[in-house]
Amino acid sequence: MSSSLAKYLPNARVRITIKNQDGQEAYYQMKRTTPLRKLMNAHCSKYSFEPNTVAFLFDGRRLNEDETPEQVKMEDEEEIDCMIHQVGGYGVHSA
Repeated sequence: MSSSLAKYLPNARVRITIKNQDGQEAYYQMKRTTPLRKLMNAHCSKYSFEPNTVAFLFDGRRLNEDETPEQVKMEDEEEIDCMIHQVGGYGVHSA
């Protein structure tokens, strides 16, 4: 079945790659109508991340766990970036 036809079927699946900051990649498959929460939780569990310490970005936009691949217009074989939140830190000071 071509991917252009698959996106119109309610049970159609998409293949998604999640790439961590350190370059590690994980591959998942899910229905286009399943909330991204399941994907995010599976990824956090796999890499022992606390869900509230990471952000998932698609096309530079932070994903909401209640959204579905269909709602954010994901095609088959898309990539999501998983970024660790950074709070505070040291600034660069000039002398």
